[in-house]
Amino acid sequence: LCDVDGVEEVDVVVTEVDVKTETIKLTIKGPNICYDDMAKVLIDYSCAIRSIDEVNVYKHKPEIN
Repeated sequence: LCDVDGVEEVDVVVTEVDVKTETIKLTIKGPNICYDDMAKVLIDYSCAIRSIDEVNVYKHKPEIN
């Protein structure tokens, strides 16, 4: 997942284990993440995206010297 352009950090937490499936929570951080690129990688690994629960956006202000 970190090979996707714009992604700098990925945290994976298994939140539930069932007989046939595992539920995970992904936290993906980076300056310019393309959802379509991330979704393609996950789908290629047979993951099903059920929901996106949170999106955080911030504006970086450059330092003035």
